[in-house]
Amino acid sequence: MRTDPLTDEDEELIAAAKATLADCHVAGRHRCAAAMRSTTGEVYTSINLMTGGVTDVHAEPIALAKAVEAGDPDIETSVAVIYEDDDASNPAEVVAACGVCRELLHAFVPEVAIIVPGEDGPVRAPLSELLPASPY
Repeated sequence: MRTDPLTDEDEELIAAAKATLADCHVAGRHRCAAAMRSTTGEVYTSINLMTGGVTDVHAEPIALAKAVEAGDPDIETSVAVIYEDDDASNPAEVVAACGVCRELLHAFVPEVAIIVPGEDGPVRAPLSELLPASPY
């Protein structure tokens, strides 16, 4: 997989996601947060909504919707963080976007970079590197 090292802006994006998770975490309700940076430099954060059923909403679609609502839909970088075992005593860690979120991002911002875990810490990967061959 082709990846790039993080920039200072990427580190700030991770910090924004971690701060959102720390501020909003409720075990069993909100264990993941996302942060997205648009091409204008604005950052949009969100938290997931867990119901324990099919109505769960991931953090990435909420962050993207906030950017779209603000008239700033051109997202260049996205990151998600999670508390292992939904336990806030664990440090928040970068987690790769799930397949559903990858498909959603591909539909709206196919050129987005996703921050994912790497062997030596988080790295940036083009969304195209994280999706299988697609007919889209």
